Amino acid sequence: MKHLQILAILLALALTAHAQNKSLQAKSAPNLTPTAIVKYGANYGFLKPDGKWQIPAQYREVNGGFVGGVAPIKLLDQWGYINKSADMEIEARFEGAWPFSEGLAHVQVGKLHGYIDRKGTDAIKPQFDDARDFHDGLAVVKKDGKWGIISKTGSFIVQPTYDTDGIGEYSQGLINVKIDGKWGYLNREGKVVIKPDFDEAYPIRNGYGRIRQGNKWGFTGVRLVIDVQPQHEAVEDFSDFLAAFFKDGRWGYIDKGNRAVIAPQFEVAGAFIDGLAPVMRDGKWGLINKLGKLVVETKYDEILPFNKSANLAPVRSENLWGFVDREGKLVIKIQYEQVFPFSKD
Repeated sequence: MKHLQILAILLALALTAHAQNKSLQAKSAPNLTPTAIVKYGANYGFLKPDGKWQIPAQYREVNGGFVGGVAPIKLLDQWGYINKSADMEIEARFEGAWPFSEGLAHVQVGKLHGYIDRKGTDAIKPQFDDARDFHDGLAVVKKDGKWGIISKTGSFIVQPTYDTDGIGEYSQGLINVKIDGKWGYLNREGKVVIKPDFDEAYPIRNGYGRIRQGNKWGFTGVRLVIDVQPQHEAVEDFSDFLAAFFKDGRWGYIDKGNRAVIAPQFEVAGAFIDGLAPVMRDGKWGLINKLGKLVVETKYDEILPFNKSANLAPVRSENLWGFVDREGKLVIKIQYEQVFPFSKD
């Protein structure tokens, strides 16, 4: 009998421990449901792909979506961070707050800018005039009126010597900078690796950066050579292996070999994401595939790029927004004053 009682007690303890473990796992498991920031009435909230609220519209100001499980919101006159249950994870005590990037978030305390970690403690104490997000372990910051680049220790990799209009964004191992009136690129050590020969140069996106010489545009990139000689009237960044280019008053698309794969025919052309791109023809917007075929007819006043995390694209009709799927079906009713694409934390 005693053996049976002991076995029963051990079984009960095991079941209790298992239940507690499951409960802890459920509490610690991240909520990976994609969310979109939308403005409904005077307030902002967070919407799920089924059109239901993740967090109802209750905030006067938000600044970016969920990253690392938290999103920056403003309460009264201070900024803090909430989780997807609308609980305050990092108290509202900042004059400014931005989404987390690579484990750190840029915040403003008084007039100075610094970085906090996920617990809300100072990772790099506020000491800069301005700051930007970390990318590949580096961030562009402003100190004493000039811009430079720091590592996650807060040490300068590139001393603050650049004007506001003379430094871009560090991305994929390169940063665009202006030297003696011309633009080129530095590597992460601050060494010039693409000499400043350009009248304009933009951050690297998907391996390529837009460059302008005179009134012609082309691309350079991570191979540290000119990949597409400046020859186009205008270009946009590469995305999903294609880039929009402008010719004779219309936009089309080129591939990375500079071949026109979709002839210029659109008044405006957006970025391809997961095989679809927003375009405007005859004053109305639709979505095309990589063959240039319309998959969502041109009937909207605006369409933002398709988002693969939720398989939805924001669409605007007159002054209100909703969301359509890949076939053009209206999934979330057009009723919001402002929307941002879905993002998956």
